[in-house]
Amino acid sequence: MKILKAIYYLSIAILIFWFLVTALLAFGPIEITGHLEYSYQTWRFFSIAFAILFTLAGTLGQNDSFGIWVVKIILTLIIDAFVMLVMLMAVLGNMCSNSDGQVLFQSKSDLSDKIVVRYFGCGATDSTPATLSIAHIKYFTPHVFIVKEKHMDTTTIDHSKWVRVQQEIAE
Repeated sequence: MKILKAIYYLSIAILIFWFLVTALLAFGPIEITGHLEYSYQTWRFFSIAFAILFTLAGTLGQNDSFGIWVVKIILTLIIDAFVMLVMLMAVLGNMCSNSDGQVLFQSKSDLSDKIVVRYFGCGATDSTPATLSIAHIKYFTPHVFIVKEKHMDTTTIDHSKWVRVQQEIAE
């Protein structure tokens, strides 16, 4: 019984973890791109599906009748299918994204601190050209970064702290 409780609590912890990470990425300044974003989406999709199924370890009781077991299992499968459908629609429905096209300036004191041209577009689902913006970004890796300022005016920056680079970003 202790192993079933551990599986149940681990499943709940996984669900809470993915909820917090998704909220942080959706509403926070951190962004991930490229192969890391694909890995993130894949791991989130399958781990949430299995975590919901493994919550059965804590909801099925020894004293429950066979009918209650069947109802709990069917409800869990319906909830799991609904959550997977919503997640799939969210992934397919969110075709619009930012991409970094060119580094304009780089900090003299921190080489991972950059001012870049960003393009926001919806790919093949949109016929309008991408929207341009100039953003201040702090890179941790080429695919994980924080957007410090989304729209900035490069005429007002302190040129003693920044060096002009004009470098294309490889995706």
